[in-house]
Amino acid sequence: MMFGPTHPQFHHVGIAVLNILNAGIPTVKPILDPIQKVSVAFANLHGCPVELIEPSEADSPIAKSIQENRKLVHLCFEVDELGVALAFARKNGFLVVHDPVQAVAFQKRRIAWLYHTTLGLIELLERKVAV
Repeated sequence: MMFGPTHPQFHHVGIAVLNILNAGIPTVKPILDPIQKVSVAFANLHGCPVELIEPSEADSPIAKSIQENRKLVHLCFEVDELGVALAFARKNGFLVVHDPVQAVAFQKRRIAWLYHTTLGLIELLERKVAV
């Protein structure tokens, strides 16, 4: 129970790309997320859900990953209650990198970013839209 009693479920893996349309997956449709300063597109690669992430601005957080040639950016887990999951994660050695914000690509559901020295960058996605 990595994120507590919030029924965590693997959602996707995030991959940094310089250009979504040149990533070799012709069926993807980019979605601009000005909050995160990225464009994203989702694909299913042999059963694995993948989020392609392209920087939309020079100061986008994903730009540094591309500069350093780090393609695998994060794992995402969907949780019932983001607040409960964050509290549990903090108690178990995770650093909260970014507090919850709405995500355009997920119909305004909230996401938060965590970091763990062993597991790396983790995105948590709230299962339902916050009221």
